[in-house]
Amino acid sequence: MELVCTEDFEYHNHLLLVVDNNPHNLDTFATYLSDCGFQVRSASNGESAIETARLEKPDLILLDTQLPGIDGFQTCRELKKDERTHHTMVIFMSELSRTRDKIRGFELGAVDYITKPFAREEILARVTTHLKLHDLTENLEEKVREQTRELIISNERLERKILEKDAARMALIESESRYRAVIENSNDGII
Repeated sequence: MELVCTEDFEYHNHLLLVVDNNPHNLDTFATYLSDCGFQVRSASNGESAIETARLEKPDLILLDTQLPGIDGFQTCRELKKDERTHHTMVIFMSELSRTRDKIRGFELGAVDYITKPFAREEILARVTTHLKLHDLTENLEEKVREQTRELIISNERLERKILEKDAARMALIESESRYRAVIENSNDGII
């Protein structure tokens, strides 16, 4: 199948974790996403997914809901509780198409839910869309932080100028007051 990777996205800047207990699915998606240029790690169960996510800090996790041991929902719950991984985006992949399963996934913090079977292009489209949104949000947040820093610096300069002007005004008032006192209290005539 032909790759549908686009030129305008820097795939290599993103690390993905693919979690699926089906070795064929795991290999297919890991290979496809690697061929597009993503850095890809894989895990076949929830426990190894959590461990890998804590160590590698992926940008996004493709997580099957049906896993041996702890299922995908519990895996997501554990990832979202951990300070090291709670910001990691999760896309659930499942054969379960019930609305309540999808809602449960979103309530646990997933950003998307894909029902199997699906085309590899769908995975790529959803992954790149969420990563682009995340990158845009990060860039926007950084710009806001930068502009906030600039505003704080400008406000501090303005406050210093106001204090300097207030000090100069007070010095002028004090000088005028002394001059007036000298004039008013002088025994000599001043012309």
